[in-house]
Amino acid sequence: MTTILVVTYILYYPLNKSTYLNFNSFIQYVLTINIIVTIVISSLTTNHLTEKIKGDTMKKPATHPSYFFEINTSFWRRNKPQVLGDFIGRPEAIALLNSTANKKILDAGCGTGYVSRILALKGGIVFGCDADLESIKVAKRAEATNPLGISYRECDIRELPFDSEFFNYIVSISVLVYITRVEIWSFLQEAYRVLKKNGEIIISIPHPYMQSIESPARKEVFNWIKYCPLKIFDKESQKFKQLYFNTEMEMFSAEVWSHPISFYIESLKQHNFAISHIKELFIRKKHLIRKEWGSQYDYPGYFLIKATKKQ
Repeated sequence: MTTILVVTYILYYPLNKSTYLNFNSFIQYVLTINIIVTIVISSLTTNHLTEKIKGDTMKKPATHPSYFFEINTSFWRRNKPQVLGDFIGRPEAIALLNSTANKKILDAGCGTGYVSRILALKGGIVFGCDADLESIKVAKRAEATNPLGISYRECDIRELPFDSEFFNYIVSISVLVYITRVEIWSFLQEAYRVLKKNGEIIISIPHPYMQSIESPARKEVFNWIKYCPLKIFDKESQKFKQLYFNTEMEMFSAEVWSHPISFYIESLKQHNFAISHIKELFIRKKHLIRKEWGSQYDYPGYFLIKATKKQ
């Protein structure tokens, strides 16, 4: 990896002499080149990925990641933007929906319903599902207080309780980092089943770079209690634990997975989706609502993919 960075920097210099010392620009350049290389390579490695997935195992329901959040639901309960993802990952994903009016939309991993409510206010017929019962209870209470026509269910996104070809859209925002590769494949199988012809799935995840040891989130935001070195463009996923604080400032941890970008691209193709949009979402000044987020300025915060169901 070091060799690749050095060579890339040498190639970068003649094109950008005026910004030679601008390391953030260099990082964006490297990430863009890697994205292009990843997309090309992914088209050649589908069989290899299939073999790797077959070696994985499915988690039992008792170890589902929702278990970590059941007593910390207050962390996620909100009616306005609070966490960084509310300012970058979620709005960009929602903006990719071409038309929400009277469209059936599944918010897969809806939590307490923050995104579901936004989609309903845009005219969507929204269904929210989450494996965490406590989060669903909070979402249902919000719906009872301010009815928007949202239907919430406690369910596993690997086994969706909906008829085939039921939805126009599926959105999954900051969810897939909490499950394994084989679980993501199960979800994509179900997503394909419940989507209508030409239905679309939109996936937004925290950018793998922000989980790498070089990232400002790793260096300056001290919220990691266990870390495994990550190579964001490699074929392997990595697992670690992340710290959170609820509204009472009580600390809890959750198991988090960093899956390489190539994995998401290859998996969607393997499940007969045509990718129509890929975008890295960089953290800009307008996103820095809180002072402590300042160290992450100009770095890739989220990664966004939109894909269409093929027949």
